Amino acid sequence: MRPIKLKIKGLNSFVEEQTIDFEKLTKQGFFGIFGPTGSGKSTILDGMILALYGMKAMSRGTNEFVNKNCKSALVSYEFQITAAQVKRYRVERERDKIRKMQTFGCDRWRDCIRRICDRCGSCMCGDYRSDCR
Repeated sequence: MRPIKLKIKGLNSFVEEQTIDFEKLTKQGFFGIFGPTGSGKSTILDGMILALYGMKAMSRGTNEFVNKNCKSALVSYEFQITAAQVKRYRVERERDKIRKMQTFGCDRWRDCIRRICDRCGSCMCGDYRSDCR
């Protein structure tokens, strides 16, 4: 999977909306995500996993991830299956504090990914436990 853009708001340490443009970050080649404990590095992965699967990464313990100062957590994740593929997918989800999840757009993304995986024999195939490893 090739990440393109991730927007996060109200998720863990991110109160205000933050946008990570992976295309800009990768223009020069490698990039790193650095910061002190609690600054939100793992929340970037949580945002991707929340968008794709509706839950946060299982290695992080608690399933409470809406920031205490926010009513809900909102993520928008845009990605491609491979760099060679032109088609982009975007999944948007919002989860409030009473565990209600809403999904906007890209309703059948998992079916699309599985069809592509069947054709190319690899890629991310929509399995939460495998993809979180």
